[in-house]
This record gives sequence, structure tokens and C-alpha cells, in this order.
Amino acid sequence: MKYRPVCSEWLNTIGNLHILRFEDNRRRQDKSAASSFSKEEREAAWLYSDGEDLSPEFSLEAVDVKGEENPAESRRKVLNFVCAARTRLLNLYGEWHEKLGIEVLLKEQDQNTST
Repeated sequence: MKYRPVCSEWLNTIGNLHILRFEDNRRRQDKSAASSFSKEEREAAWLYSDGEDLSPEFSLEAVDVKGEENPAESRRKVLNFVCAARTRLLNLYGEWHEKLGIEVLLKEQDQNTST
């Protein structure tokens, strides 16, 4: 259970949640997203970042979280998972920020409150 706390911090964030139909996500169970979905489905679910496939990192086995078999490999897999979840989260909110023009709205709000 060595890595459970750090994985738990990211486990249920939007950075880790797949934007896929419930039935499809449930059907794959513990198989990695890379082996379960086509490239197009993974792209639609924001599992790519700058041409890099993040989806293999979203399949952690219990042994990886426990860190019992090979501690160095377990640590690497957990670190990859956390980095992929963080990257995905930043990409999702970055796109949201840009498409909705949040920066413009904030500037307008600042101008309205300063006058």
C-alpha cells in the first residue's frame, strides 16, 4: 500500500476520468485504455498530449500501488500515472480556459470593478 496515498490524490480527478460512455469504460474493466480503445476514441477522451499517448499510464495494477514486487518499477509506474493525470488535467482546463475566453472575461470583470 506504499503508493496508495499519492494515487488516491489523483484517482478521481477529471485528469484521470475518461470522457467515454459508461458502458464502454465499464466493459474494459482493468485493461489499459491503450488496449481497449481506438486511437480516435483515445484522442476524443483527451488521452493524447502533444502526440504522446497518455492512456497506457491509466492502468495501475494493485501490485504497482502496493510496491511489493519491484519497488523501483512500481515507483516509476505510479509517477507516470500521476504525471499523465496532471498533464491531462492541465490540457482539459487549458482548452476550457481558451475556448470560453476566460481571460477576456476576467479582464472585463477587472475593468468593471475598477471604475
